[in-house]
Amino acid sequence: MTTVGFADMVSFTQVSRELEEIELARVVEWFEETAADIIASCGGRLVKTLGDEVLFSAGTPEIGAEIALTVAAAIQDETEVPDVRVGVAHGPVLPLMGDVFGTTVNLAARLTSLARPGAVVIDAELAACLEKAPGYEVTRIVKRPVRGLGIIQPYVLRRSGGRAT
Repeated sequence: MTTVGFADMVSFTQVSRELEEIELARVVEWFEETAADIIASCGGRLVKTLGDEVLFSAGTPEIGAEIALTVAAAIQDETEVPDVRVGVAHGPVLPLMGDVFGTTVNLAARLTSLARPGAVVIDAELAACLEKAPGYEVTRIVKRPVRGLGIIQPYVLRRSGGRAT
């Protein structure tokens, strides 16, 4: 079982139209470096970068949650960079040639599209793992249909103690 997540810059297409190429390159570079540093410092693995998106994996639910919340907060604090949406799922993955594949990865990608800017949305499996973990607050949101996976039960993940992420 692995925890995987995507962090995706919000409104990247619009931002890419508004910025000069050199400015856009700086935004993407800052985003990728910041995400990579956070992922490594939390003990996760940067699987790949996709310009406006990063894919990470973590050996435990707690490490995955820490990465997701820390990336969302760090990007939110930077006024020159669009907020990110983060989707994280926990389950079996197929590691192959440095990448990861499977339904868990697809679910994480779909959860990203459900998240609001600056928010972290997780699957039911990860929510169950984190429900009693100290420092996290898991809130069920409305079930949603997602392409290729049917109706899923997403949850919003926040740090406990009222600090919104």
